[in-house]
Amino acid sequence: MERKMNELKIELLKAIIACDDIEKLNKVKVLLNDEAHVLREDSILYEKDILSAEQYQELERRLALYEGGKAETLSFDEVKARLNKKYGV
Repeated sequence: MERKMNELKIELLKAIIACDDIEKLNKVKVLLNDEAHVLREDSILYEKDILSAEQYQELERRLALYEGGKAETLSFDEVKARLNKKYGV
């Protein structure tokens, strides 16, 4: 049993080393990280470490504004109207 597990580990290491797809590598990282902060929404996986530090800080800043009631918010109808005006959608 341990031999099969070690063979699997070696196979996975080889696949990881050969992989040049950052999204796949980040997904593997999330799966292996017990302390990951993961949110699943519509089958999209978001993970804190996928974002740069600057991107994460900007999200935190905007969330704080929103939670503090200081962010501009729009109704769905307002969003649709803006999209229609700008893109004809």
